[in-house]
Amino acid sequence: MEFTGHTVRQFALSIKNGRKERIIETMETMGPSVLMGVTLTNLPGIITLNWASMQIIQIFFFRMCFVTTMMGFAHGIIFLPVLLSFFGKIFGSI
Repeated sequence: MEFTGHTVRQFALSIKNGRKERIIETMETMGPSVLMGVTLTNLPGIITLNWASMQIIQIFFFRMCFVTTMMGFAHGIIFLPVLLSFFGKIFGSI
């Protein structure tokens, strides 16, 4: 939710005309927030779990959380903006 929710909300509230202009504005404002606020906050804590001695911690907490974080980041920064630029509303909501 953190990765995609903010992006969709910013795109919906944008008053620019045209999908391309709206997604550019959205990525300029929300892209750094998604990268710095969510991804780079979670990754250091998740990466340190790689050196845990218990296998359950390595598998469940490290691998699953790492993949979930990276997939969420890819969806919020790459997949969703492309999808919105093709299928989002053309005009702003105001």
